Amino acid sequence: MSKLVKDRELDQESFDRLLDWLDPDREAAARKYEVIRRDLIRFFEQLAGPDAADLADGAINTVIEKAPRLVGAYTGDPKHYFFRVAHLKRLEYTRKMARRDGGPLPDNLPDRQSPEASMEKEVMSACLHECLQKFRPEDRDLFLLYYREGSQTQLEFRLELAARQGCSINALRLQVHRLKGKLRDCIIDCQRRREAR
Repeated sequence: MSKLVKDRELDQESFDRLLDWLDPDREAAARKYEVIRRDLIRFFEQLAGPDAADLADGAINTVIEKAPRLVGAYTGDPKHYFFRVAHLKRLEYTRKMARRDGGPLPDNLPDRQSPEASMEKEVMSACLHECLQKFRPEDRDLFLLYYREGSQTQLEFRLELAARQGCSINALRLQVHRLKGKLRDCIIDCQRRREAR
């Protein structure tokens, strides 16, 4: 059974109910559970490193608690529900880390370029930050994850991100394209307002 979160006891009956929801065949359910847990750990690894397994288990425990309401009511692949819960856990973890670390990075980091270039970069950075803060937190996280750099190839990561979101890669691209358009319009408006001052 998963690690218990906040020392709550989840009984065997609750865990069995979860397995029944995953698949009526106990062996198949156990395999699905292991695959989901492994994928959840991978989902959290990039963000939380050593805390990834605990966050994955926390997401699983949340689903176990909701299992009585899910069985018979939820349609679709249960894995998508796990990842929706994991997404919320990730947002919660990100906020917790931001509070612990003193909040987001300052907008005006020192720049060694010319004063004009430095000023332009400062305005762009401030506008970018301001506009990203106007996004809903889940949209902001999705946008930043989509454009993040990492060790995996970009396409592999984006395919994985689409799977986590429970959508196709084309639907993910469309969603990010719309967010990018909103961001661009917001930044242009912000720069105009700042230049008019």
